[in-house]
Amino acid sequence: MEENLFFYGRKVLPFSNPSSGEGAPEIDIGALRELKSAKLLVPCKAKTKEYGTRYSMYGIHMKNGALFLPAFTCPEELEKWPYEKDGAAVFSYEDIKNRAIDDCRGFSGIIINPFSDFLILDMDVIKRIDEMLDGIYIERVEHSRYLQLYKPGHGYSGLAEEMKLFFEKHEEVYRAYLLTAREPWEKERHWLLLIDFEGERVRLFPEAARALEPHIRPGDHFEIMKADRELLRLAAEKCPPIYSRLKAEK
Repeated sequence: MEENLFFYGRKVLPFSNPSSGEGAPEIDIGALRELKSAKLLVPCKAKTKEYGTRYSMYGIHMKNGALFLPAFTCPEELEKWPYEKDGAAVFSYEDIKNRAIDDCRGFSGIIINPFSDFLILDMDVIKRIDEMLDGIYIERVEHSRYLQLYKPGHGYSGLAEEMKLFFEKHEEVYRAYLLTAREPWEKERHWLLLIDFEGERVRLFPEAARALEPHIRPGDHFEIMKADRELLRLAAEKCPPIYSRLKAEK
């Protein structure tokens, strides 16, 4: 059986290739949960600004040109880093994963302990781990300027109320729209949660995804997007927002 393998220490956790037509072997779910709850050391630069400290993480280029975000399980592994670095900080696996997905440099995934018994998590493996353990995953999507927005209908009226309660707890959110969307060349529409907010997607989007997850019907595809001025204008033409901080404060 052809398999895609990734390595964690001396363990090998296989995912079967869907094209092989064979079922997946048994996966060590406990090891995956341990990975999901791990805290790791990441080489990075820290920049302190008025609204807090931001971290810029380093990348490692593989021989094939792919860029991976490096993380380390302990100080001894971090000491094997052969390049210059300004420092390192401790991040949760979830934070590292979300930064790898969101970073504009286009990371191909995460590499843990890259200078010893390394573990490579490409984006496909990251997605499948999230699907197995959480039933939902986050990935970076690039849209054209021709993205088309549509009035949502009544499919998720209850969800709109739930997300309104969620946004009321987040002062950085100004307004949000629940719509459907598609690119001109796509046949099917998908659900779109369009959010106007101040700050980083990497902080808000995972929480919003967890709030959405219990309400998503099987087969539906949801996307969360940070709104720009043009998208806000188009959304306002289709429907009223499901949440507006100005209205909530009145």
